[in-house]
Amino acid sequence: MLLVVGPVGMARAEGGTCPPGFYPQNGPGVLGCAPIPDGGAESVGSGPKWATRWGAIATDGANAAFGAASDIPRKRAAQKEALAQCKARGGQACKVDLVYYNQCAVMITGDFKYLSQGAESVRVATEVGMKRCGELDAGCRVYYSGCSLPVRIR
Repeated sequence: MLLVVGPVGMARAEGGTCPPGFYPQNGPGVLGCAPIPDGGAESVGSGPKWATRWGAIATDGANAAFGAASDIPRKRAAQKEALAQCKARGGQACKVDLVYYNQCAVMITGDFKYLSQGAESVRVATEVGMKRCGELDAGCRVYYSGCSLPVRIR
C-alpha cells in the first residue's frame, strides 16, 4: 500500500487538561504542559521534581515520508531526530509539522491529506485529529501515535 499525503497544516488541541502538577503552555509551533512552579522553594522535601520530555513529527508529503521522535530531553534534539527519521524513510524536503512537550501526539492520514495533532493524551489527540481530518478528507485513520510525558526525577 502506498501512502500518499498532502499537507494540511498543523492542528492544535484547544483547552484540555495536563497531568497533575502541570498547566497548559502553548506558544508558536509548540504545545505542552509546564510544571507548576513551587514558589522557588528548592528543598529536598518540597515535593516531586519533573523533567520535561519533547516530541516531534516531521513529514515530506511529496515523497510520503514520515519521522517521529518522542521522550527526548531537549526540543532541538527531538526536532533533529524526527527530521533524520523522515529523511531515512525517503524524505527529501522533510519539515517539522509539530513539536510538543509533556503531552502526546498523533498523525492522522486521510485519502489525500494528513495532519498532526497534540493533546494531553493519545485519546484526546485522536478525537480532535479525527474530527479535523473528517472535515477535510475521507478515510481518516491514525498513522502514528506517541507520548512525551514528563519524567519524575525526585
